Amino acid sequence: MKSSPTSSIPFIAALILFSVTGWYGYSKYTTLATIKTDLAQADEILQNLETENSAVTQEYQTTMKTAIDNIITNEQKIKTIFPQQEKITDLTRMLDDFASKNHYSGNPFFINQLTYSEIKDIPEKGYQILPITMTIDTSEYNFAKFLEYIETSGSLETGVPLMAINAISLQLQDEENTLRVQLSASAFIQNS
Repeated sequence: MKSSPTSSIPFIAALILFSVTGWYGYSKYTTLATIKTDLAQADEILQNLETENSAVTQEYQTTMKTAIDNIITNEQKIKTIFPQQEKITDLTRMLDDFASKNHYSGNPFFINQLTYSEIKDIPEKGYQILPITMTIDTSEYNFAKFLEYIETSGSLETGVPLMAINAISLQLQDEENTLRVQLSASAFIQNS
C-alpha cells in the first residue's frame, strides 16, 4: 500500500502539534523553574531582611532607652546643681559631708560658722543668688581641695550645686599650721 500525501498530513500535523505542545510545555516549565528559584532567593532575602530589621529595631530600642535614661538622669542632676528653689538643708548637708569626709587629725577641715543671707533675685540673668558666709579652720591641703570642690561645682559629673566664691580672707593659726578662712560665696538658684 502506497501512502498518499493526504494520509501523511494528519501525521505531520500531529507531529507539529506534538512538537509545539512539547516546546510550549518545556518553555513554561523552564519559566516556572526560574520563578521558583527566584522565589526561593526572594524568601531568603526577605528572611535576612526580617532578621536584620529585628536586630536594628532591638538596637534602636536599646539606644533610645539608654538616651532617655541619660536624659532623665541629667535632668535630675541639673535640678540638683541648679535647683528651682532654695534647698538650704541639702546645701548644708552637702557642705557637712565634705567637711566630715576631709576632717582628720593633723589634716583638719572644720566649718565653724555657716550663714545664709537673703536670696537676691537677678531677673535679667534668669537666676537668684543665695549668699553664703563661712568660717573654716582647715589645713592648706584641705583648703585647696575645698577650692577645687567649689570650682567643679555645677558639673553634671560631680552633682554639686553651682557655687562661686566672692571673697576669701586667710589667717594663719599658730596651732598645727591651720588656716582660719573667712569665705563669702554664692549658690545659684533658677528663677521659678
